[in-house]
Amino acid sequence: EMQLEFTCLMHNSRTEEGHAENRRLKFWFVKGTDHSRKLTDSYEFFKDLVNQGSFPKDYVGFIKRMLKQLQSESYPNLRRVDLDIVPLEPCSQEAFVPEIEQRPVEIVVREGLLRTLED
Repeated sequence: EMQLEFTCLMHNSRTEEGHAENRRLKFWFVKGTDHSRKLTDSYEFFKDLVNQGSFPKDYVGFIKRMLKQLQSESYPNLRRVDLDIVPLEPCSQEAFVPEIEQRPVEIVVREGLLRTLED
């Protein structure tokens, strides 16, 4: 019914490698929930989930946090939240993880934008 998507940068502390992925949250509401309430609840759920002070550091923590929020009293209109995680292709990751090529961020971003515009 509602959907939010964001890009997440992941860093493996063991291998010192990073990658980017898109995370998509799909929100399902109880019948009869009005559109403005759906927008508000989706946005508030997202804000609580990605709170910088307590953002989960791994997949398990992220999913557990989603489940806890869904079960809390704060979102009585939410019935279900789906999560899709899609790793970005290596050429798309350059703008988010520029250390792959050890080049200045500005150049990597510019080249990524040009490549996208040409496609």
